[in-house]
Amino acid sequence: MPKRSLSVRSLRFRQKYKKPEDAEKYAPSDLDGCNLIDLFEEWIRQPDAIPLMDEQSNECVKIKNVARMTDSFLLIDTLTGKRGEEGELYDPEKDEPVFHISEDQAPTGHTRACLYVPDRGEVALFFSEHCQRGSAGYRLVRSFASHYSRSSSSIKLDIETVIEGTDWLDHIRAIRDVEVKVYALPSDASKLLNAQEGIVSVSIKPQRNKRFSAGLLGALRGDIAKPGAIIGFPELDDLGESKILATVEGDDGRSKKIDVMQENTVPKFYRTLSENGEPELTDDQLLEKCLEYADEIFSGLGQR
Repeated sequence: MPKRSLSVRSLRFRQKYKKPEDAEKYAPSDLDGCNLIDLFEEWIRQPDAIPLMDEQSNECVKIKNVARMTDSFLLIDTLTGKRGEEGELYDPEKDEPVFHISEDQAPTGHTRACLYVPDRGEVALFFSEHCQRGSAGYRLVRSFASHYSRSSSSIKLDIETVIEGTDWLDHIRAIRDVEVKVYALPSDASKLLNAQEGIVSVSIKPQRNKRFSAGLLGALRGDIAKPGAIIGFPELDDLGESKILATVEGDDGRSKKIDVMQENTVPKFYRTLSENGEPELTDDQLLEKCLEYADEIFSGLGQR
């Protein structure tokens, strides 16, 4: 089986038509007497809740099953993919294609999404499983947000991507690669390509099975190394926006991509569920993992 990962979004509720700092906050378990998990389940079980194809993104989402695993945990079993590219479907043991896929058809993969609404606190969590075909999670929660906005005249739903705790950045042990992006072209390249605008993107990697020292971050953030100079075109630093991105590895073995020029940029909360070649987690195993990560996230928020 292909590698599977998990991302998380937080769901918060506040008074509509008020500035966030002035608005009354609502617990997801008590939205004018209703629990978010009941509202979400009632909506997702409607036949027309999620159209099969999204016209704007070409995303395909098929709801296979909806199950209330516990009073606080809802699991949505889906098939997800994208249409838009015509091609042939092959069997590794046959020379001829076994099926032709048109632009209007979408090859899909199995993914799940999970809504966790704790008994108390101001935050609910929405977990999205990712596979090679994509993830249905964001489309589901985005569609519910639109539905809830139309149905509630007094409460607004805010959705944010959950990030790591800020202390994660204090425990970087190595750098796997550095990517430099400059949103401009060197003068010679501009003349040769007859283009005034372009992007220079260079990826710098250590030798196989090696790592750059974590101390390199300090040098990259200092005045001695500008993005253009790193890739041999110092004149680019005065022409356009630039970025230095680094894939950093923490003491816990996980790797994250960060913007080197922003010292306090904290990466997204992202976890590997299974590696390539490993079986996907069962529903019960996924529930256990999500509850484990929820404890970690809520501890950082002080919601425990």
